[in-house]
Amino acid sequence: MECLRSAPDNLRDYFRKTVRRRVNKDRTVVVDCRLYEAPVELIGKRVEILYFEKSPEQVEIRCGTTSY
Repeated sequence: MECLRSAPDNLRDYFRKTVRRRVNKDRTVVVDCRLYEAPVELIGKRVEILYFEKSPEQVEIRCGTTSY
């Protein structure tokens, strides 16, 4: 068997869970009973939150094309 292409370096990132939430006025977002803080400029905006179920402390917030 021959490998057509190698796996990307960030392969693990493709298996993160994604949820959509609106950032509250106090900059917070709740995901799976955990409270996270978002940057001030995201207040009231709809964001995507990407995280690993087994390590929820590693969170990425995306708003449009910008990652936080």
